[in-house]
Amino acid sequence: MFTPTGGVIAISASIVNVQNQKFLNMVVQDSGRGILKYLLEKIFENYYQVERKDESEGSGIGLALTKVLVNMHKGSTRAESDFVRGTRFIVELNVSESAFCKDEKSNEVFDYELLVIDK
Repeated sequence: MFTPTGGVIAISASIVNVQNQKFLNMVVQDSGRGILKYLLEKIFENYYQVERKDESEGSGIGLALTKVLVNMHKGSTRAESDFVRGTRFIVELNVSESAFCKDEKSNEVFDYELLVIDK
């Protein structure tokens, strides 16, 4: 994400029901300069970096790794961008009980606390 000082990065998540399936939708949105539409698919390729004129650094593996991990969980990733309003990164995961067969499920139980910050 290339958000300028004083810019905003917003993160949201929700569960939606589509045709008797539950999906976890996660969105990360920045207020930085957007990405040209023809580059949106390339940003998920290994080592790809959008040309930039500032001093920010990156390796070009973050979004590629995210896409691989999401695909392993039968999900999808995409980006939407507006050159003025910034970029939205969207991850959708099917979290329905029927999304995975028995061999793909873990019996491990995790006990995490979730911190929710609401302005």
